[in-house]
Amino acid sequence: MTGRIMWIVGVLAIIAAAAYAGRGLLDARAAESAARARIASLRTVAAQVEEMEELRAMIADRRTGVRPDAGMVGQLSTALGKAGISTARLAEVAPEPETILSGGTAASGAELRRQAVRLTLQPVSLPEIGRFVRVWRADQPEWTISGIEITRAGPAEVGIEPRLRCLLTLSAVYPAPGDAGGAMSSSGDVR
Repeated sequence: MTGRIMWIVGVLAIIAAAAYAGRGLLDARAAESAARARIASLRTVAAQVEEMEELRAMIADRRTGVRPDAGMVGQLSTALGKAGISTARLAEVAPEPETILSGGTAASGAELRRQAVRLTLQPVSLPEIGRFVRVWRADQPEWTISGIEITRAGPAEVGIEPRLRCLLTLSAVYPAPGDAGGAMSSSGDVR
């Protein structure tokens, strides 16, 4: 009888050891999976940090850039044409006064100035807004799109793409041009 009990105890010990080993294997797999997820997350964060550094470098380059060219309305018309949008949809161009950025200086030591323009496109669709933004960013890198406000331009109609009103704020930051100063004229041209 003791031989049989010893055999049962031995079998139970083997089953317990197998269960413990199986549990350890499951824990190891879960830990490996968690580690892989963490590594993927860290890679994403590293890529985002790298992108932020690139964007900061672009901003620094722009801050040491030159004053934007005159002829904002002409530049807008060209960009709209390239985006396949009628210039008749350019409802308004409202230049804002040039401002001095407090505490901002260029590498040359000159104070930084900001020129901003608000423009309204209406009626437009989301794809048209996207095309315009893509063209503008490619053609006018000195101007940053610093704000976008999109609202419905009319009642919603079933089966028809919504027509939208898009208010864009464009801004350019550049070193002060010496004592000459200058601002954008009411016609939308930079003087």
